Amino acid sequence: MGVSLRPGLVSTSLNLISAFKSAHETAVNYVVKLTNSTGLYFLSAFTVSVLFATLTFSRVTRPAVFNIYVVFIGLILVCDIAFFVTRPKGVLQCISETIFSKVLPLVCSIATIAWIFQHTTFGAFADYATKHVDEYEYVNMMLNGILASNSIPHRFRWLTPFLTGTFNILPVEGLPTFTVFNFACLITTAVVLIKILQELEVNQFLSLLVPVFLFNAFLGRYAAKNHYLTDPASYMFFSIFLWCLLDPKRYAYLGWLLPLGVLNSEKCVYWLPIIAFFVIKEYGLKKGTAKALLLLGPAVLVFFIPRLLLGQGLVANLTPPEHSPSNLSLLLSLPFTYVYFPFGFLTIFFVMGFNRLPFVLKISSFILIPVYAQLAIAGFAGDDNRMLAYTFIIYIPAALFYVQKLFERVPYELGVLMTIPLLLLAYFDYRFTLPICFLILLTGTEIIPGLKQHAGLLPFRTRRLQPKSWRIACPELKTDK
Repeated sequence: MGVSLRPGLVSTSLNLISAFKSAHETAVNYVVKLTNSTGLYFLSAFTVSVLFATLTFSRVTRPAVFNIYVVFIGLILVCDIAFFVTRPKGVLQCISETIFSKVLPLVCSIATIAWIFQHTTFGAFADYATKHVDEYEYVNMMLNGILASNSIPHRFRWLTPFLTGTFNILPVEGLPTFTVFNFACLITTAVVLIKILQELEVNQFLSLLVPVFLFNAFLGRYAAKNHYLTDPASYMFFSIFLWCLLDPKRYAYLGWLLPLGVLNSEKCVYWLPIIAFFVIKEYGLKKGTAKALLLLGPAVLVFFIPRLLLGQGLVANLTPPEHSPSNLSLLLSLPFTYVYFPFGFLTIFFVMGFNRLPFVLKISSFILIPVYAQLAIAGFAGDDNRMLAYTFIIYIPAALFYVQKLFERVPYELGVLMTIPLLLLAYFDYRFTLPICFLILLTGTEIIPGLKQHAGLLPFRTRRLQPKSWRIACPELKTDK
């Protein structure tokens, strides 16, 4: 009898071992999927930024929520450690790539905007309340509900007041919620832009200039001075929309991202025709039109229904002519550099390199038309600088992509690395802006091609600074589509 039981025991043991191996493979694949999820990376960047801003600019008043944030980050770290443990070969390359592609962009972004916040005196809410300006309306909606404002167009910008007030998702309460939430949105904006450049194969060190160009402009300085606005969340949505357009597999995300963006600001409506174009181009006229209607329909409903139910018209954002009869003349009277160079010399590189931009950036650049059209609306309120800040979504990635293209054939990307200090010097000291721009353009378009064609002094070849050996040693660590 004992002998007859042995085959059964062996079979059971083999089944248990097989089940364990299957469960182990499933768990490993799930960990790899989580580790490679770009969306989860964006969410973790937002979470880290919330924790940093809470401890730096405020204090914890909701410890339970703070602990949830900490546990979430802890789980992400556990997944990353588990991923590295399952990669006995090439683990150092995997860690190096994670640091360069995820950790370093987040650290640089936080360090840059935190320095600006700490060296900027932000406006007191009491000053805004006495003037009943935009900031007062948003805080009123945060404290008393999203329907508390009767002002146009503020009464339709619900998302930021909702997530900081009625449905507070932060570990703080009261006025600091705007500071913490907007800080996290700014960091996420920079991280997403860096990720966009990485997917466009821009040098990793060059892409780290994004926080400097983004936050040291009016966009960052104004956000550091004024904490009670909804613009930082709109910046974040703009960057995420562009990231989604890089891959057709991400178009589906826009079905729920667009309504959220429109709930935060009507400016997100500007993306609807651009997104419709990409969807129709990808799937054809008939099928693409149907898909575009499904993707954009919820955003259109979110835009129109509140305005129909609450009244006061669908064009309520237009400045009344009797209040500002000369917006167009005001726009024409503004200095040329003030209007068309909100991010300095980056505009020059955008214009010069337009033909070399990837198709997605070329078409997305049409977003500049409604952005600049806003000036005719916002000139009366003195918000022209704030409106121009939205041009970041094109000027920054397009300019850095063009710089990459100018020097991509220099071995080991030495040309790109050598331009980084020049770009910083031109950005911070306007006396050198035009000379350095001309130097970079001349070098990239004439001198280097001339050396290659006539003298052969440089061993030209296309090669990335980061060796691709990490992809061989760690093939699972790829961008999530």
